[in-house]
Amino acid sequence: QKYITIENKGRRPQSLKWINQTIKDRMLSQAAKNRKVNEDGKPAKKKKKTESLDPVFVVNPSEIELPPRTHIRFHLIGLSKHKGPISERLLLETKVLKDKQARIV
Repeated sequence: QKYITIENKGRRPQSLKWINQTIKDRMLSQAAKNRKVNEDGKPAKKKKKTESLDPVFVVNPSEIELPPRTHIRFHLIGLSKHKGPISERLLLETKVLKDKQARIV
């Protein structure tokens, strides 16, 4: 477990959202495989090993609206059933009040 502190030094509120890019990529690849199987018309074969869609690392809170000139402390927790090194890519997406698109910090 680890703590991460983020400060909003600006004059406008910011929306902060944590995204687990590794899980997102796994979900997209699995959806593409399922579409391919459906297009072929063949039933999917049973696989011995399937990639887990459960995240190993979780950030609390995952989304928050951060008022101006304040800070927030995020709690990063990692739980795994398997031994050994594990890596996941966590991205922090921020959007200032009137911006149309979010930015990755």
